[in-house]
Amino acid sequence: MLSSLVIKAFNLILNANPQTQTKLKKLATKLIELKLPLFTINVIIAPDGTFESEDCVPADCSITIPISSSSYFLHHNQVQAFQNLLIQGDKNLAQDFIMILATLDISNILYQHNSPTLGILSIKIEKTLKQIINYAQLINKNASLSTSQYIQYEAQVIVDKYQIDNFCNQVDELKEKTDLLALRIERIK
Repeated sequence: MLSSLVIKAFNLILNANPQTQTKLKKLATKLIELKLPLFTINVIIAPDGTFESEDCVPADCSITIPISSSSYFLHHNQVQAFQNLLIQGDKNLAQDFIMILATLDISNILYQHNSPTLGILSIKIEKTLKQIINYAQLINKNASLSTSQYIQYEAQVIVDKYQIDNFCNQVDELKEKTDLLALRIERIK
């Protein structure tokens, strides 16, 4: 019941974001499992770029957002939030899915009604969805930062500015020493 309501809410947002819906069409027929702190949603991406409920088939990828990651919404600790995220299965699919969700714009979608009760509910839903989308954007940003940091510090494929400056200083010192040595050799001759 809850997952069907969440899927309907996402589809409403997707229908108001045709660019995002077009990007999701590229992932059509992929099954994604979103494990949130209170519930799990299994969605299959339809050919029209919307979500449909799917429970029977194993997921192509699983994205787990544990309750410990929710501290991001209070403290905005980006590193800890990214470290707590668990991705199983096709990691490229999960990254593409998160990057696509990060492009959602939910402004003024939930206010297309005439009821004050729906207005209050809409505001609360909007705040929650904005937090989820901001979190997806954070995950996308941290994935690229983690990759660059891994290449620079762990794999040591790219050197940092300090190492380059140190190398240049050593070359300059060596050049000065060779010049002094050349002068000594000339004096001896």
